[in-house]
Amino acid sequence: MGTNRSVRFEPWGVEVSTSEAETVLELAKRGDIGIEALCGGAGVCGTCTVRVEEGSENLSSISEAERSVLDENVLEDGQRLGCEASIQEGDVAVFVPPKSRIEQGVIMTAGRSMEFQRQPAARRYPLQLDTPTLEDTLGDRERILAGLASEYDLSVTEVDRLGLRSLPKRIREASSRDTLHLTPIVFRGRELLTVFPGQQENIYGIALDVGTTTLACYLADLVTGEICATTSQLNPQSSHGGDIISRVEYA
Repeated sequence: MGTNRSVRFEPWGVEVSTSEAETVLELAKRGDIGIEALCGGAGVCGTCTVRVEEGSENLSSISEAERSVLDENVLEDGQRLGCEASIQEGDVAVFVPPKSRIEQGVIMTAGRSMEFQRQPAARRYPLQLDTPTLEDTLGDRERILAGLASEYDLSVTEVDRLGLRSLPKRIREASSRDTLHLTPIVFRGRELLTVFPGQQENIYGIALDVGTTTLACYLADLVTGEICATTSQLNPQSSHGGDIISRVEYA
């Protein structure tokens, strides 16, 4: 087992410990410190540059990659590549300059609304069905599929497994003396996803925008098309490279 060692990241004052010879960039990732690494830590882009404030003798020697990327005067100023400098022993303090930081920034999640023809993949189909009787013993699944075929001319051939397991409970919740009020949700007119008791007015869907830099999530009313809520954040994969190839290589 290696001896305990640590790196303190300024200006945040966050300290990350390790018992192995990890790089400054690896420790920054473990400490949720946002340091740019557009090349994914390959030692060629120079975006993960940090300045060593204390304990430079506890870091690995300057590598050939660092000499090819950083000028000699920069190295003499105590600056190192976070992806190349690894902590060998003791404690180290580094300052992450603004140009090397991954800042949260402002992510746009709102835009201009416009009219469009809504064609959601999942739709609601309210039904009123007869309740089962001793004379009418049709199964729950078959009863709903028959109702969808009769009322909406849908030929549903698949039923989601989780939805199928919940059918008996949902149907019992929806039953009155002689009528079942149900709202099946059907995907692309072929697959029964689930069934809600009663007449369900709204169903909701989530749209995810996965970008190289940012992630955005939208909660949408699939009936009206209204965007009900939004949230966003920087793509956490950014710390593993600024492009898809670098991230695939990391994985």
